[in-house]
Amino acid sequence: MITDADVEKLKGVFATKDDILGMGRDISILKEDVSGLKKDMSGVKTDLLSTNDRIDRLTTIVVESRQEIRDLREDVDGLKEITQGLIISVDGITKSISDMRLEYSAMGMQLTRHEKWQHQTAGKLNLKLEY
Repeated sequence: MITDADVEKLKGVFATKDDILGMGRDISILKEDVSGLKKDMSGVKTDLLSTNDRIDRLTTIVVESRQEIRDLREDVDGLKEITQGLIISVDGITKSISDMRLEYSAMGMQLTRHEKWQHQTAGKLNLKLEY
C-alpha cells in the first residue's frame, strides 16, 4: 500500500495540479513576452531595411564622388599642361624683351656716337647746330 511518505516522495518527482496551473500562467507570460519581442523585431527589421537603403544611397554618392574626383584630376592635369605651356611662352617673351633692351641700348650708344660726330663735323665746318 502507498503511504503518505510515498505520496510526498512522488510529489517531489511528479508535477502536481498546482505546479501545472503555475506553468500555464508562466507560459501565458512567455507568450506575451514573445509577442512583444516579435513587435520589437519587426521594428528592428524596418530599421535595418531603412539602414540598408541609406547605405545604398551613400554607396551611390561615394561612387559618384570618386568619378567627380577623377574628372577633377583630369582637369587639373590639363591645367598643368596649359600652365607649363604658358610658362614656356612667358620665358620666351622675357628673353625677347631682354634682347630688345640690349639692342636698344646698343642703338642708343650708336646714336650718341653719331651725334658726337655730327657736332665734330659741324665744328670743323663752322656750322652751328640747333635742336
